[in-house]
Amino acid sequence: MITVALISVLFFGLVQMALLFTAKEVVTYAANKGARARTVGFNNFMIFKTVRVGTIANAGKMRVPDDPGGLVQQSDLELASIPFYLGAPDYGYLGGILDYEDWSTVSHSSPTPLPGGTLRVRVNQDYPLRMPLHRVFYADDEIRLRGESRLDNHYGLYLDDMGW
Repeated sequence: MITVALISVLFFGLVQMALLFTAKEVVTYAANKGARARTVGFNNFMIFKTVRVGTIANAGKMRVPDDPGGLVQQSDLELASIPFYLGAPDYGYLGGILDYEDWSTVSHSSPTPLPGGTLRVRVNQDYPLRMPLHRVFYADDEIRLRGESRLDNHYGLYLDDMGW
């Protein structure tokens, strides 16, 4: 009986580590999408929306649109809602188009120019730990994940070539 309990705890720990690794990759992906949005000339509001869409995999349960009842239906709704979310004209529209329970745990830095024409974007998430027995391995109910992306800044090239 003790052996089964120990193996279960180790199994839950391994699964939690795999989930954290995946969540870290999602945050890094979102940072890359935010940096890419800036390097092609998008403004801070578009970067905000792009980072949020990039973190959907870490965002928890979908609140808006209403829960359709299954994963396939949710995926269809997400795919249909993302273009409207990205096209929203201001912050006031966003919550009515697409929202998730953990999007409030995601934040990003303003794009930072670095020497050599590189741009850096950082994305942070206070990722909630929902795995059973997570307190055996970590004392808190969330863990801070950080993702960073550095890309060559082509912003000026795009705007200069277009005559803007």
